Amino acid sequence: IKSAKTVVWNGPMGVFEMSNFAKGTIAVAEALAGAEGTKFMVTGVVTLVDGKNVYVQDATGGICLYMSSAPSDIAVGDTITGTGTRGAFAGMSQLSSATYEKSEGMTLSAKATTIGALTKADVATYVEIAGLRVTKVDGTTITVTDETDSIQIYKAKFEDIAVDDVITVKGAVGIYNGTYQLRN
Repeated sequence: IKSAKTVVWNGPMGVFEMSNFAKGTIAVAEALAGAEGTKFMVTGVVTLVDGKNVYVQDATGGICLYMSSAPSDIAVGDTITGTGTRGAFAGMSQLSSATYEKSEGMTLSAKATTIGALTKADVATYVEIAGLRVTKVDGTTITVTDETDSIQIYKAKFEDIAVDDVITVKGAVGIYNGTYQLRN
């Protein structure tokens, strides 16, 4: 095939007659807008890995893939294609019972923003917020402020952090029962 000047293909490529592959991947925004209980396949760059929860984003938005089991071969910045059933947990849109395959082609970059500018469209996406002052350290949960708004960094991964330190956070935006949080 490599040396051929013309290739004739008879019929569609792939295994479209199998329901899992009939539609192919869709944009994350389409999965977010889809009906709960519907199966979707999305491709995105990983913004967070926390046990069975894997957040992915594409150019249209972010979503949580709630995996059947915790993956050991996925890292932040990887590109994956995930398939799961549309649902939600505590206000977080997700594809439940998700499975995945490694993919390629996407690059992770953080969107510069502020606490007050965060919206539902930012959930599961990767952001950077600078100039945050630490107001409380409670184990792995850190509360920070930009002197106008506050937010918690849940399961924070910082060493030697103290109240009144000023930090920059790069991480994924989460939501739990209507309250935004940062996950790094």
